Amino acid sequence: MTTARSDHSETARRPLTLLDFVGVGINSVVGSGVYLLIAPLAARFGTASVLSIALAAVLCMLIALCFAELAGRFDRDGGSLLYVGEAFGPLAGFGVGWMALVNIVLGYAAVAAGLKNALDQTIGALASPLGEWGGISFTTSTLVVLALIAGLTALNLRGIKVAAWTSDALSAAKLL
Repeated sequence: MTTARSDHSETARRPLTLLDFVGVGINSVVGSGVYLLIAPLAARFGTASVLSIALAAVLCMLIALCFAELAGRFDRDGGSLLYVGEAFGPLAGFGVGWMALVNIVLGYAAVAAGLKNALDQTIGALASPLGEWGGISFTTSTLVVLALIAGLTALNLRGIKVAAWTSDALSAAKLL
């Protein structure tokens, strides 16, 4: 296992700041549930919902600390794929890498669907059908979500600093 960082990596120019990494971490842990699930959770469990959110935050912080500890032990990028690959072999790392990719794709799809549903419920006019294409019914809210995805993609394509600023802003919004 590669455990020591070289002197070069300590002095190498890094485009992201600590705040950027914190923002990316917050966005990785705090998902769309903060927008979509708080009201139903509070309606069902009342004040106990606050305790459940605090407990979930503590558990997520423990997971984040585990990843921070592992990241400090390696001088290469790779995240969970690297950590599992070093501990259990390349086949296990490969499997974890693919599971992470599928998780990300499904997570983004769930966020998009949740946003569309929230838009349909809060702004009823957006739920009216615009037409059908390829067996899929489109509404104004569908177009809003697709435009948001396209906009975020464009920001990511502009570079890592722009993507980090966007992540920082979204993290601040989630925390507020």
